[in-house]
Order: sequence, then C-alpha cells, then structure tokens
Amino acid sequence: MVEILEELYGHTIAEGTLMQACHEVSEEVEPVKEAVKRHLAEREGEVNFDETGGCVDGKLHWLHTTSTKGLTYYEMHTKRGKEATDGIGILPNLKWRAIHDGWKPFFKYRLLRSDWTWIMQCPSFTPLEVSGRMLPTRVGN
Repeated sequence: MVEILEELYGHTIAEGTLMQACHEVSEEVEPVKEAVKRHLAEREGEVNFDETGGCVDGKLHWLHTTSTKGLTYYEMHTKRGKEATDGIGILPNLKWRAIHDGWKPFFKYRLLRSDWTWIMQCPSFTPLEVSGRMLPTRVGN
C-alpha cells in the first residue's frame, strides 16, 4: 500500500503511519458496522447469505456475504461453517427469511427449519416442498 500511495501521489508515507490510520478508521466505523449487522438481522424481510473462499496471507479464508436489495455486509473469517456465521452474528439473530443455496450449515439454525424459510436455487435446481420446507431438486442433466 505504501508503494501504491507513492506511485499515485508522489509522496512517501511510513508503513507504521499507514497502519495507525487504518486502525483508527477501523475503530471509527465499528458502530456503523454493528448497526448494519443489526439492521440486516432484525429489520429486513428477506436476507441473502453466501460465502466464497479466498487467500489471506497465503491461507484459505472465507468471505461471508449478507445482502438485501439495498444493503450488503461482507466479513472475512478463517472458518466457513456455523462457527463463522455465529461469530459474524447476523444469521443467529435473523428475525425473518434467509435466502441461501441450501448449504448444510444453514440448516443448523432453528429459524432456517421453519415453514417460511425459502431457498434461492441455482438455475439448475427447482424447488420441491417437503414437510413445509423448500428443498433443492436437480433438473436436467
């Protein structure tokens, strides 16, 4: 980052100064981050959940996404499953509907077993209702 700033602006900045600035900004946005998480969990009718893997410092981490039509929250976590979603704190506190791809850990939450939870399907799947719960069913090849 230090090199990028020097290349873009022609000025050098000490790495420690940059790290301190990042830390200060991180602290400043913490209340906003928590408000977004609370809003997604408590105020939105349908909330989308997904995750994808990526490398951080050469190690596999997971980028967890939570989104609605107007709001998106991203958080990197070293874990992919329930430990991560519990740590992030949106899914365990969700008051409404979760839209997800049917990944097994999503069903570990009481809310996600209720009759009014929906699963957003991939194009190669079609919903099949079994005991009041939508389940993915492969169509075609």
